[in-house]
Parts: sequence; structure tokens; C-alpha cells
Amino acid sequence: MITLHIYGCRPEIYERAKEIGIPDRHIHTDDRPNGGTPLYVAKKAWLSPIEEGETYRCVLQDDVKVCDSFYDKLNQLIERQPTGIFSLFPLAFLKRTHIGDEKLNSGRWIIPTICVSGCAVMMPVDYIHDCWANAKEGEEADDERAIIEYLMKSKCGLYTTLPSIIQHIGTECLIKSATTELHGNIRTPYFIDELTKT
Repeated sequence: MITLHIYGCRPEIYERAKEIGIPDRHIHTDDRPNGGTPLYVAKKAWLSPIEEGETYRCVLQDDVKVCDSFYDKLNQLIERQPTGIFSLFPLAFLKRTHIGDEKLNSGRWIIPTICVSGCAVMMPVDYIHDCWANAKEGEEADDERAIIEYLMKSKCGLYTTLPSIIQHIGTECLIKSATTELHGNIRTPYFIDELTKT
């Protein structure tokens, strides 16, 4: 079973969560008076209790839109790469949008990547403790760095999708992270509202 969680600091986070079908108990906000790096709130989402029957967790930031049949697409990813981590915002391919057409036409829309974006990430719950328990706040500490460090140690695969099944719709990054500058310059991946299983 995949559970969906959302975190962030935007006032509309509860409306966004309702649109996506995320229950209130899976909404995580920044309760610090002055805020800080996204790692604190990301850890609240990732380290919240694992529920009975939960096998995968997908954590979204509060400024993403998801494609039609998003939950079904997540299940397709798991069927193809059951031990992988999925970074669903394709940072490595944002400047090469023509690849989206090529991948869709070839039927291979799940592709390996080397770039992690915290916009939307899914992983098996068995990875969560080792990935997040030792992640510490610091200068430019963020969820992306924690995942990268875990990937380097674990050697499990990292994947994304083209066309993208999520879209970054925020007009500005409200929290400082290692990839804020990249998101600010290029924030629109090749996105499709509906994918068919191939």
C-alpha cells in the first residue's frame, strides 16, 4: 500500500492536500517561529509512524500538481522498479524536453536519473529509517541531500519519469535549499495529464 504525505509552509497546503486525496494526518507543516531549511518538515513527513499495510511512502511538497490517475501511476512505477527510489521531478531532463516525446513513444517512461528533487519522492518504507534518522540540520541542509547520501551508501536505484507525472507550480521557492536556484530558473518539466500503461 502506498501512502501519500504532503509538507510545506504555504497557506493553501490543506486545499492542495484535499485535491490530491491526502488525509489530514498526513499533512506536515513548519511549526518553527522563524522557519528554516526544508529538512525539518521533510523529516516530519518521512518519519511519521508507518501504518499497518504501508509498503511505500510518497512525500510531496506543497507546490506540486499531480497528473490524472496519479496513484495508479505510482503503482506502475513500483511494478517496474520495486526496490527503487523515485524522484518524480525530472531535474536532469528539464532542458531536454524533447526526450519526453521520445520516451513516451518508446513506451519507456521510467528512466534512471542522478538528480534528486524533493518536490515529490517515493521510496519503500523499509528505507525510511536509514535514510532519515541521521539527517541533521545545517547550512543548506535539505531532504534532497539526505536522499543522495542514502543512495551513495545503499546503491539502490534512483528513477524518474518522462513525461513527468508531477508539475512544480509554485511561482517562487519559499524555503532555501540546495536546489532552490535551479527550481527558480527552470521549473516546468515535460508534463502529461494522463499516461497509459505500456
